[in-house]
Amino acid sequence: PRLSFTLWLASLGVLIAAIALAATIAVPASSNERQATGQQISQGQPVTIYLTARDKEDRIVTDLGTGDVRLFEDGKEQKIESLSPANYMPVAIGLLVDTSGTRRNAMPGAERDAAIEFFRLTLRKEDRAFVAAFSDAARPGRYFSNDLSQIEQDIQLAISEQPRGSTSTYDAIVWACEKMLITWPGRRMLIVVSDNRDNTSRNRIELAIERALRSQTTIYFMIPASKQLSDRRGYSRFLGEAARISAETGGTSMNIPKKEVFLDAFNHVAANLQFGHALRFVPISPRKKGKFHKLRIESVRPGMKIYVRHGYYEPKK
Repeated sequence: PRLSFTLWLASLGVLIAAIALAATIAVPASSNERQATGQQISQGQPVTIYLTARDKEDRIVTDLGTGDVRLFEDGKEQKIESLSPANYMPVAIGLLVDTSGTRRNAMPGAERDAAIEFFRLTLRKEDRAFVAAFSDAARPGRYFSNDLSQIEQDIQLAISEQPRGSTSTYDAIVWACEKMLITWPGRRMLIVVSDNRDNTSRNRIELAIERALRSQTTIYFMIPASKQLSDRRGYSRFLGEAARISAETGGTSMNIPKKEVFLDAFNHVAANLQFGHALRFVPISPRKKGKFHKLRIESVRPGMKIYVRHGYYEPKK
């Protein structure tokens, strides 16, 4: 009897262990546990990317379809669910005006009329905009507004500042993306009027690009030129940095040789805004919170160039 009872206890122990093992296998880890252990989050959430396209004559392309482009994420081709006009989306627009000392020789205030006309033509009731001057730090006018008279006053206030101080372009971009643009839904756009001679930013160019990508902000640079600035050592490097920021966020960088060209530059941005497209796809790769995914979009149409951000970050929450 003692032996039988011992065998019965041993069998019971094996059975309990098997049940515990089965329960361990059957119960999935919680989302918090997956995040803590670095496990991947399953795919399936749709992603929307905003883009613009221009032909070889730099004319805006308005009739894009899913067959006109190929999409690659992290080197893997993705199926495009839809590609349609994005002009129904609300837009948040920021205008950063450089008022540092170098603007004394780079057409100070020349952007005023073109900027005011731009907002008059593009801003709708569902859109919002803000204006901020910057030199060694950003000095915002008001928070987001769609009141054209207030926006005009903020533009006038920004350009009326006496050019002085150093230039912190990257700090101004980080501030605009982190504190302003990311708070507004829909498409986000930042226009930077600056000679881009950044010399006092605490943040590096890489962080400015990262913050723009995290906030899904497209950045356009307008660089007022002057003979004195273009002759300085290293000026071409600053032009290259402005081009890099714009390209990696889906925008463009434009040199402004004279006042009249500001109107062409703002019209370029307005056309991209009006005739931009929204591309929607469901990634096939596993997801992981906070991960950066590199994007590449190839044109199927000959001579067509696509302007799109170079990647996106998975939301951390």
